[in-house]
Amino acid sequence: MRGCGLYSLGRKQRGPARQAHTKPPEPGNGRGRLWSRASRPRRFILLLELARRRSHEKKNKQRKRQKDHDGAFQRRLLVTAHQFQHSACSIRGKRKEQDNCDCRDREQSEAHKEKERKSEGRKRKSRLQYRRRSRHRAEEAANVAFHFAGVAKAHRSNPKQAKGWFHWIPAMMGLHFDPSTNTAFNPPREMHMLDFGRERLTFSVADTSIVVKLCLRDQANEKLWANQLPELVAEVYWTGQVTVRLSTTHGLEELTLYGLWQRRVETAKEWVENSSPQMQKSFMTYTCAVLTFLALQGIHLRDTGRSNLGLVPGTKESGVPRLIFYDALDWSRRSRDKRQDFRWSQYWNYAKAIVPNVVESLRLQVSEARRDPAKAAKEFTDRCQEYAGHLEDAGVLRQGAFAVVPSWLAKSCPCKASCKHAIEISKLKTARRFASLVLKFVSFILKLFLWSAVFPCSVQRLFEFRSCLFHFLCL
Repeated sequence: MRGCGLYSLGRKQRGPARQAHTKPPEPGNGRGRLWSRASRPRRFILLLELARRRSHEKKNKQRKRQKDHDGAFQRRLLVTAHQFQHSACSIRGKRKEQDNCDCRDREQSEAHKEKERKSEGRKRKSRLQYRRRSRHRAEEAANVAFHFAGVAKAHRSNPKQAKGWFHWIPAMMGLHFDPSTNTAFNPPREMHMLDFGRERLTFSVADTSIVVKLCLRDQANEKLWANQLPELVAEVYWTGQVTVRLSTTHGLEELTLYGLWQRRVETAKEWVENSSPQMQKSFMTYTCAVLTFLALQGIHLRDTGRSNLGLVPGTKESGVPRLIFYDALDWSRRSRDKRQDFRWSQYWNYAKAIVPNVVESLRLQVSEARRDPAKAAKEFTDRCQEYAGHLEDAGVLRQGAFAVVPSWLAKSCPCKASCKHAIEISKLKTARRFASLVLKFVSFILKLFLWSAVFPCSVQRLFEFRSCLFHFLCL
C-alpha cells in the first residue's frame, strides 16, 4: 500500500513524483474557486479524486504505449526477415531471383498500411457525417426511378452551360409519378410550362388544379409560409427532391431537383386591367393594406408585383375576388432590432402603371401606419369597403384595427409602440407597477403599526423629529 497513490495522500509527500499527484488546482483553473472555498475534509476528497484520475490516465497511456511498441516490434521483425532474404539473394549472385524478390514490395506495402492506419482515425468522423447527410437525400428519391421525363430542349433563348441540363428542361414533359399522392401514371400526364425564372420553373398538370415548381434549391420555406398564413399564401401539398430524366443525343441524363406541389390560382393581371377605375383603386388599396399588415409583423416581403398577385373566387356575400400570394419562397422574418421594411418596389411600380393618381395617398397611409396603425387601418377600410370582409376573414383587421400579432410571432414581436399588441403589453406592465406600489405602501403601514406596538417611545420620537424637520424647512 505504500506505493499506492491513494495511500501517499495521507502522509507527508517527498519528491517531485509524489507531489505531482497531490498538486492542488491552480487559481487560473476552473476549479480554483472550489479549492479555495472548500474545507479541509473536502480538499482531501478532491485530492483523492485527482489522484484517481491521474492514475487511470497513466495506466491507459502505458497500455497504449505497450500496444504500439509490440506492433512496431513485430513489423520490424518482418522487415528485417525480408531484408535478410533479399541480401541472401544478392550474396548468392542470383540476379534473377533478386529482381523477382518481393521483399521491397512487402516493405512498401507495410509502410502504406502504416499510413492508412494513422489516417483512418482522422477520416472516420468525416465519413460518418457524410453518411448522415447523404442518407436523408438518398431516401427521398429512392422510391421511384424518376418522376418526370422528356426530350431535352432549351426553354430559353440563351441557355448557359453553368446551369447544366437545367436550362434544357423542355416546355412539355410527362409526369410519371406524383409523390404528393403516391400515384404512378401510365400513360404519363402532360405538363406544360407556365413560367421560368433564373432558378425555378413552373408547370401546370393537365386535368388538375395543381402547379408543379422545379427549383435548384430547397423550397420548404414556401410551405412554411403557406402553413402560417393559409388565407394569404396559396396552399402547398408537398415538397421534396424529385428526379427528371432527359433524353439527349448522348443518352439519358437524370437531374435531381427540388419539387413543390401547390394549388393553382389565377393571376390578378387580366382581371385588374379589365376592371373599372374605381375597382382598380379599391383593389390596389386592399393589396396595400395586406402588405402593410405583413410588414408590421416583421416579415421581409419579396416579389410583390403583378407576377405574385393571385385571385381566389370570393364568397356569396362579397362578389369581389380575394387576394392570395403564390410565390413566398424568398420571404423571411426580420429580427426584432431591425425596422420594418415597407420598400415594395415592384408593388409601387405596378401601382404607378394602374392607378398613378392614388400612389402618393397610399404612401402617406403606409407612413401613417408606422406611427398610428389604428388610424391607418381605418383609412384603408374607408377606401376599400368592398374588401372589408376579406380583410376580416384573412385576419388582417379585427374590429376596425390591425389584428393582434399571431401566436407564431407572439414570442418575438418585432413591432414596438406602433403596434396594438405592444400597446396592450405596455398597459399591462403599467397596471403591474401600480399594483406593486400599492402592496409596498400597505406593507410599510403594517410594519409601522407593528413597530409602534412593540416600541411606542421610538415611534413617538420619530414623529417628533419629522415635525421638527418640517418646521425647520418651512422657516
